[in-house]
Amino acid sequence: MITNGLKEIGIDEKTIVLICGPEKMCQSCDNILLERGIKEENVYISFERRMECGIGICQHCNIGKYLVCEDGPVFRLDQIKDEIGK
Repeated sequence: MITNGLKEIGIDEKTIVLICGPEKMCQSCDNILLERGIKEENVYISFERRMECGIGICQHCNIGKYLVCEDGPVFRLDQIKDEIGK
């Protein structure tokens, strides 16, 4: 599992990480990375898999105040963390 690999690989506070996949997996990865000292502004998450129409009409890809198709699909964790789950 990717979460096991994140616990073992060599990373430091300057490491930049891009995560894509199911949201539960992304949350688990976020937690591990933050515990290991990675800054929230160095963690990027792709939410492309949430898009449906791709042009903002259906709004099914919303994450709080953001639309993935218009504002993303890649977001920095520090920008999106408070909107996840809304």
